Amino acid sequence: MSMFLSDILPPILLFVLVFIIPAVFIGQKKNMPNSVPVSVRTAALCEAVFGILIFVYTIYSIVIRKYSPISWLPPAYAFLIEFALAMLWFTIASSLSQGAGSARRVCLVMSILRLPTVIGIFFSVISIYLLYFTQQSHDFYNQK
Repeated sequence: MSMFLSDILPPILLFVLVFIIPAVFIGQKKNMPNSVPVSVRTAALCEAVFGILIFVYTIYSIVIRKYSPISWLPPAYAFLIEFALAMLWFTIASSLSQGAGSARRVCLVMSILRLPTVIGIFFSVISIYLLYFTQQSHDFYNQK
């Protein structure tokens, strides 16, 4: 079982990330009555970039065989948690562009939680400002 978690499962998850997830996101695009404003697109891009950074860190921790900050877990489980976090950020980024109010609220909570991290401050401040303090964003999420 440990061989499966350490040697077989990570390549399968990478295949899912590289091929399956983008195909699902392409099929999720909804027709919005108005185009997505620049502030929402920029916030979604920030969330996607943060997801990419988490994923790159995950690959880095696998390649050099070091344990992640979640060192009390076996490396395969730490990989799965980091992978799930990266997928969460990609889902948030996709849902923000589709006008989902719940994604906006989840983004606020997650942005507040990542404020103590060094790199998270930059992305959090930009996302919170663009999603909650611009008139374009208010109009976009209240158009329903």
